[in-house]
Amino acid sequence: MNKRMAVRYDCYNLWGELEGERVKVVNISLDGIALETSNNIAVTPNSVKKLTLEEKSPDGKKTFDVRLAGKSEESKRYHFKFLRPQRLERLGDLNRHFSKPSECPYSNRQRYDCQKVLVENDIDDLQGNIQGLKNCQFQLVLAAIPILFGIVASSVVFVTNQSVSNVGDFYFVLPPATIVMCCVMLAIFIQKTESIRRASAFTLILQRHLAMGSIPACYRGWHDAFENYNHFVRHGPEKSSPFNFPPIQERNIKQKVPADSFTWLSVGLFTVVAVLSLILMIYALWLKMSDSSLTQLSFYLVASGSVSVFIVVSFWFYKKYKALTVGDRSFRYLVVLFSKLLKYAPPFDPYRN
Repeated sequence: MNKRMAVRYDCYNLWGELEGERVKVVNISLDGIALETSNNIAVTPNSVKKLTLEEKSPDGKKTFDVRLAGKSEESKRYHFKFLRPQRLERLGDLNRHFSKPSECPYSNRQRYDCQKVLVENDIDDLQGNIQGLKNCQFQLVLAAIPILFGIVASSVVFVTNQSVSNVGDFYFVLPPATIVMCCVMLAIFIQKTESIRRASAFTLILQRHLAMGSIPACYRGWHDAFENYNHFVRHGPEKSSPFNFPPIQERNIKQKVPADSFTWLSVGLFTVVAVLSLILMIYALWLKMSDSSLTQLSFYLVASGSVSVFIVVSFWFYKKYKALTVGDRSFRYLVVLFSKLLKYAPPFDPYRN
């Protein structure tokens, strides 16, 4: 079985330095490099040498650890292996030697055809993910309607029909559980909405590039772009970065009618049920206090804890609402950001980032 070899690319006008001797690069691959010298270089097969290649970029020069793999006495050509296989995204300006000339029509057409297939597959994949997320939201709401309203109806019947002495049993179980369930379901629904908007914005960018035949040269799939986006969200842009664009003005995108009525109805469902449960808790607490002196601290703790959870979730929801409508999670902001990511961002490299 033949061993699979890395593809080698011919190099033109690429020079370096090895053992103080100026060398010319004949060809290069991600595994090794071939050098040509005017004088013989004293190297042994097992010795590790430092090879410095010149770059045109501001980074200056790049140094590699190489080991001799072969030698041609007639042409004074040396073949070296990199101690560690190289990664394209870390080579910087040296990447120009790993592709066909940009003016070659066949090379450009071949790259576009490969990227076109990749973009079409990504669009189908993203649209499937979007539909799956919408189905999850719909099933969540369908399951929540009978559960939440059934709990609220049972709570109302319990408070109105039972004696005041039994209110404590209801007070510790049903309303707090309902509030927690509403908060968890609301958080899941909002996160699904955020994922849908992110995937929809990126799908729009891909469809635009595909329709205009202008796929970015550095496009390597939506997974790579989303990794760049996640890194940008966690660490923010650098100074003088093209991603430092001004926020979208709120006055230009205000809407009087909600664009997605299902989202508003679902959020209203979880909010209304949580508020009703909170009102029932307060009413049960009032009944208990009016019947006898409230000596148990646990009643106060449950009430204050439930109110605190509701306030925290309300504040979180308000921040999410602002971010999803006019902030850095809005559809318009994501369209601009993904456009710039595809145009300027290099391939994602976890070692570098």
